[in-house]
Amino acid sequence: MKSGFKTVSCFVTVAALLGSLVLPGRAAALQQDTVANYICTQLNGYTVEQSISSENYQRMQASLAKQGLSKRHINRQFLKETGFIQENDPAFEPVLNAMQKGDSVKVSTQYIKTTPSGQSVLMSKRSFEQEAAAQMRAPSSDYGSTEEPPSSYNGYVRMAIMYVHKMEGTKHQYGAFGTLEWVIMPFTRMTDAMSFYSNALTWEDKNSNQYNNYTLFETADYIETDSSNYSYSGQEYTETNAQKVEKFPSGFYFSFRFPSNISHMEYMRTYTRFQVTIAGAGELSNNNINTFELFLQYAHKKIGVSTDASFSWSTGQNPGVVFSFSLIPTLGATYYRLTKKVE
Repeated sequence: MKSGFKTVSCFVTVAALLGSLVLPGRAAALQQDTVANYICTQLNGYTVEQSISSENYQRMQASLAKQGLSKRHINRQFLKETGFIQENDPAFEPVLNAMQKGDSVKVSTQYIKTTPSGQSVLMSKRSFEQEAAAQMRAPSSDYGSTEEPPSSYNGYVRMAIMYVHKMEGTKHQYGAFGTLEWVIMPFTRMTDAMSFYSNALTWEDKNSNQYNNYTLFETADYIETDSSNYSYSGQEYTETNAQKVEKFPSGFYFSFRFPSNISHMEYMRTYTRFQVTIAGAGELSNNNINTFELFLQYAHKKIGVSTDASFSWSTGQNPGVVFSFSLIPTLGATYYRLTKKVE
């Protein structure tokens, strides 16, 4: 499968047209309208692009309101349809809140396998889900350490960017979201770093020069088994105000610590999923700009593959400025990058 292929499926279904043009009872009798009917899906290489245009968003709201569905319910269904974030994730409601004033919405998603050597492989959604499910079923020994991973161990990570657009007077405003989800936890779990930025948006409060518009969420799912062999599932969650992370003119740079499995005399805790999400708002700095890009970059620490001593990358705003996060020498990193074009 070549990375340059592009498949497009963008149309409003018959059910959607019926919902907006026919009386509610009549439309329901013919076919029930749903949010999925309005989602345009494009496959650009291995990147899945999903969107609802402003025109279709208005049509969707008018149609689904006849079924008694609020805008919040509609946005909730969009998040579930695209899989941007799980409904039981604590970041789900804040993302939903930020979507309320939007009049269009777009999501870009990539599915990536990481091999024991640290290589990252882009995958189709179907292959990603099939392989991840197979690895979940496979027997495994304890992992989540700083040792070399076994040759059979792969990690599976999903990266996604979403934005919603609204006009506030003459200003273009955006709810912008970046998320990173390890569906199969990486073997190496230490301190990683992530950056979310756009050179065309203003994130800070101009009066105080403080970054008040963003919040970072970390969620870790786990299974705990006690000494009597009774198991139950649980979740850990932290929320961090963006003022506490590293800031630069076009966005944010932050590091986070992976949860490691716990083996105790009275219980054993195994972490099964980890997700980091950043959610908030930005304003277009120049209304003459027709298109711009949002960037989500991620660096995952790996073991024994290079002597690179730090995470570092340029934001593109100033090639001479590179942001680095110090690591233990002799450790390298695998870098991931997702770009979302806004137009």
